[in-house]
Amino acid sequence: MNEIKRIIKENGTLIVMDSGFVSKSNVIKETLQIIKRHMPDGKLTSAGSKANVQQFINGFPVEWFKEWQEHQFDLTDTYKFYYDVTFKNEEWCGRVGSLSWLSSFPEDKRVQILDEIHSHLVKEFGNIQHTIQHVCNVVILKRKKPYAG
Repeated sequence: MNEIKRIIKENGTLIVMDSGFVSKSNVIKETLQIIKRHMPDGKLTSAGSKANVQQFINGFPVEWFKEWQEHQFDLTDTYKFYYDVTFKNEEWCGRVGSLSWLSSFPEDKRVQILDEIHSHLVKEFGNIQHTIQHVCNVVILKRKKPYAG
């Protein structure tokens, strides 16, 4: 937050965005099941500071709003929008390969998991394009003037 405050001057705007796929399709459900089987504890948890969060507002941890306020950022607006992205099997595996859950694995294990996902997709769905719904959550904040009292 100190670096953000250094860069964003008073009355400046901070836009925080988080985008990801929405877990409704069978492609996502089956992909996540394969990844879970390879996780040491069989669970998928959020990365970073979202890992232990119980409550969210518009996709962001409630605690973040308090932190932003403590650092003199006023909430201006929040919104979300949904959009679809179409993937071929190989493209979907590329997208999945960027997930934080796979980053903890050594490269050879990550490749093995992605190969397993790809083989499963071809077997279950053929070589079709998959339309995956995504959501983009947005928070707009305005930096307050410091209190001069």
